[in-house]
Amino acid sequence: MWYRKSKSRKPRVRALVLWVYFYQWIYGEYTFNWDSQIEAIRVLADYGNLHEAEEAGKVLLKGIDENLVIPLLELLGEICLRSKHYRKAADYYLQASQSIDNEKETLRYLIIAADAYYQNRDYDLAAAIYDECHHTDGGEEVLFRYGCALLHSENFDKLEGINFQKEQLQARLDWNRATYWNHKGNFERALTYLEPWILRGIHDVKHYYFYAQMQYRLGRTSEVLWAISLGKMIYLNAITAETIPLWELQMRLSWERGNFEGAQKIEQMLCGHEGIDLKKILLWKVRGLQKLGRREVTQKALEELMVQDKESAEFIGGEIYFAEGNFSKSLEHFKLAENLGSRIHHAAQYREGKIEAYVGNFRKAAAIYEQLLSDISMGDSREKKHTKEFLESTLQRTRLAISQST
Repeated sequence: MWYRKSKSRKPRVRALVLWVYFYQWIYGEYTFNWDSQIEAIRVLADYGNLHEAEEAGKVLLKGIDENLVIPLLELLGEICLRSKHYRKAADYYLQASQSIDNEKETLRYLIIAADAYYQNRDYDLAAAIYDECHHTDGGEEVLFRYGCALLHSENFDKLEGINFQKEQLQARLDWNRATYWNHKGNFERALTYLEPWILRGIHDVKHYYFYAQMQYRLGRTSEVLWAISLGKMIYLNAITAETIPLWELQMRLSWERGNFEGAQKIEQMLCGHEGIDLKKILLWKVRGLQKLGRREVTQKALEELMVQDKESAEFIGGEIYFAEGNFSKSLEHFKLAENLGSRIHHAAQYREGKIEAYVGNFRKAAAIYEQLLSDISMGDSREKKHTKEFLESTLQRTRLAISQST
């Protein structure tokens, strides 16, 4: 047919929809058939023309029959959800909830609107609607969502007052609390929400792994090993997709503590299992051997890592040569690591500045630190603020060194 000459599918769909309208008009069938127009908008959306579908729906909304307003608002909400315009989606569903008398449907629209606000990170708005829905319906699933919204809006006073009859929902909310404080870097507070479930013997490996990770960051080796042991016992110490992260963490700890034989034994056990991250294992191995000061075996492990992760291998090579006092070789490796990718680009740059300052090239070091400061995006996250403060302090000391050397 004529519309098949179009190069892409989207113009063909628009052309087909217009052709249907034209056909109905010619043969006297097109008499403001609202249902067919809504269906045409749905077709546009189903074929990926989300923006066009929304614009057509907004025009139609201005003059559509009153009894079809709600289906059209729901369709517009669906379209906005699919295009990830969550704020607009929420507004459409709220409008729909205000236009209907059916209590059950009103509640459904309100919950979808709250979910959309939550997706858009409008946590205060989401919390207010979830609260209203919970008092209307009394469902604990809505109460759980309300708790999550309160958590992210940092309304901790109200959050502490939430309790569930269903233990599973309480565990989920406490998990989210622990995750929130973990991201904030407050591991102690995160543990207060996770530890009660660990002590109660929850049969969920991910809880033990999360608990072990936070204790690892706090440097509490015995607690890490205790959690690893309990988590592995759920599957009777078998290596499964669920327990692999625990085995990997135990191996990492073994390398760091100088337990060469224990680490190698776990490495051999894990070898060949699906889901193993070989890059990560080799990286831990090199780091562990580097701490032990075993130059030959470290070099051999570094060569293995070079095949899997050249960027990390070059970076660690730079650290090894720096520790040995070979600054020119160290600088060479850090420059290679910097040029290989963005993952450790800034870390390599910083170490280049550190080497230049160490050998007395303070102006070069200052130039590198200044470049780093301008490159790093200055967000509000705790990590970025810390990085900025650290770099500014380093740059200040370097500039002081320049003034003292002239």
